[in-house]
Amino acid sequence: ITVSTAYDNERDFFYFITKILLVFIGILLSISITFVLWSQSTTRRRSQFMAEKMSESLKISEAKNRMIIENMPGALFKCSSQMNWKMDFISDPIEGICGYPASLFIENKKGYAELVYEPDIWNIEKTVGLLPIPGHSYDVEYRIHHKDGSLRWIYEKGRVMIDEDTGKSHLMGTLFDITTRKKKDSDYRSLTTALQNAVEGIAFIDRNLTYLTLNEAYADLFEESMDTLAGQAWMQHFPQEYQDKLQYTLKMLRGQNRASLNVCAMRHKGDIIHLHLVIVAGLDDEGHVEGYYCFARDITRRIQEEEALAIAVKEAETANQTKSEFLANMSHELRTPLNAIIGYSEMLLEDIQDIDDGNIAKDLNKINNAGRHLLELINDILDVSKLEAGKMTFHLEKFNIYGVASNIIDLMLPAASKNSNSLILECDESIGEMYSDFTKVRQGLFNLVSNALKFTKNGTVKIIIQEGVRNQRECIIFSVKDTGCGITPEQLKKLFQPFSQADSSTTREYGGTGLGLTITKQFCEMLEGGVEVDSRHGEGSTFTLVLPRITSNALAKKLTGTDEKETKKLADAG
Repeated sequence: ITVSTAYDNERDFFYFITKILLVFIGILLSISITFVLWSQSTTRRRSQFMAEKMSESLKISEAKNRMIIENMPGALFKCSSQMNWKMDFISDPIEGICGYPASLFIENKKGYAELVYEPDIWNIEKTVGLLPIPGHSYDVEYRIHHKDGSLRWIYEKGRVMIDEDTGKSHLMGTLFDITTRKKKDSDYRSLTTALQNAVEGIAFIDRNLTYLTLNEAYADLFEESMDTLAGQAWMQHFPQEYQDKLQYTLKMLRGQNRASLNVCAMRHKGDIIHLHLVIVAGLDDEGHVEGYYCFARDITRRIQEEEALAIAVKEAETANQTKSEFLANMSHELRTPLNAIIGYSEMLLEDIQDIDDGNIAKDLNKINNAGRHLLELINDILDVSKLEAGKMTFHLEKFNIYGVASNIIDLMLPAASKNSNSLILECDESIGEMYSDFTKVRQGLFNLVSNALKFTKNGTVKIIIQEGVRNQRECIIFSVKDTGCGITPEQLKKLFQPFSQADSSTTREYGGTGLGLTITKQFCEMLEGGVEVDSRHGEGSTFTLVLPRITSNALAKKLTGTDEKETKKLADAG
C-alpha cells in the first residue's frame, strides 16, 4: 500500500509537471505565433509605407526632372543613329526651336531630317560619323527650316549610346537655338571689320583711361602702331590744359550722353595736331561706366585753312573798307567836275538858242546827257560804297505819298516815250503822308520805274500805291508792274547782287551797273521794309517796295541819332 501510494504521488507529480510544461509550451507557441503574425503585419505595413514613399519620391523626382527638361534652354532628344534620325523621345522645347510640337516627331508624323538645311547635312554626317561609334561625343552647328519659313541656327551636343534592351546604337543629346547668337556674332564681326577699316580713328579706353583696343586709323593719327599704343595711358598725348578739360568732360558724361570737343594733341615726335573728339560712355549691364569710346578725327588742315581764311577775310575786309571809305570820301571830288560839265552844257544850250545852230545844240545835248548818265553811275557807286562803309546818312521827314509818285511820273515820261511805253499811276490822292527818308523812298521808286521802262517796249508800266499791314504795322506798298521781258528763276537768284545783272547779254543790250536794285533793297531793309519780286519770263514783272508808314522811334534814333522825343515831335510836326 505504501509503495502504491508513493507511485501514485510520483505519477501525479509527473502529470502536474507535464501539465505545467504543456501550458508553458502553449503560451510560448501562442507568443511565437502572435509575434510572427505581428511581425508579418508590421513588415507589410512598413513595406507598403516604403513603397508609397518611394512612389511619392519617384513622382516628385519625375516632376522635378520633367520641370528641368521643360525649362531647359534646349530640347533633350533620343533618336536613331541612322541618317533618318527617327526620334524615340524629344522634349517639348523643340516646338519653340522649330515650330512643330514634340508629339509629331515621337509619333513619326514628322521627320527631324526633313527640317535640316540640305547644304548642312554633310557637315552633320561628317561630325556624327556615318558609322557611329559607341561613346563618341560630338557637337555640331547647322541650320534647319522653321515652320514660319525662316532658317534657324542649331547647336547640337550629343553622344552615341548603346540601348541595353535592343543592343542598338542611338544618339542622345540636346538641341539649342543659337540663331540670335549667330546674328550677334555676325554683327560683331561686321562691326569689328568696319571699325578696323574705318577712316576715322576709334579707340576704347577703360575706366583707368588706358587703351584697351583701337583701330589702325587711330594709331596713324599719332604715327604709331596699334600694338605700341595698346595698354598705354590715353592722356599722354594731350597737353596739361587739355587733360584738365578732358577729365572734366569724362566726369560729366552720364548714360547715353556724348561729348564733342576740339583739342590739341602731341605726336611722339613732338608735332602738334588738332583733333575733333567725340566721346561716348560705355556702360555695363547695370548701367555703370566701364570705359569710354573715343572717336577722333584729324582737323589740323581744316584749322590751318580756317586760320588762313580768317586772316584773308580780315585783310579783304580791311581792303574793302579802305576802298569804300576812299570812294565815299571822293564824293565831292567826283561830283564837282561833273556838275560843272552838266551846268556849263546847259548854259551853252541856252546861249546857242540865239545862234540857232542845230549841230552845236545836238552836240551839247550829247555832252549834257552823257554827263548826267555818268553822274547817275557815280552816284550809284558812291551809294554802295557808303552803305558798305557804314557812312550812309538818313534824313527822316514827313512827306506826301501821292506827291512823290506824281513827281516820278513827270520825270519818267521822256523815258517812257523813248520805248513807246504807257506810264500809269494808280494811287488815291487821299492816301496821306508817311514819315521816312524822302530821298531814299523816292530813289527806290525811281529805280524800279526806270528798270521797268528800260526792260519794256511798246508796253505798259503801272505804279500802284496802296495801304497795307505787315507784321501788325501799317505800311505803304509801292508796286511797279510792267509787261516787259520778265525774269527767269535762274536770273532771279542774281537779281540783288551788286554789279550783277540777269546775264551778260542784259548788260550789252540795256547797259547799267546792276546797282540800282541792290541799293533799293538795302535802303528798304534799313528803313524796316523790304523788296518783293513776282516775275514770269516773257510775261512781265512786278517789283514791290513795302515800307512802314511811320519809322519807329528806335530806328529813327539809330539812323539819325535823334532823341525819341524829338523824333516824335518831328513826326507830329512834319
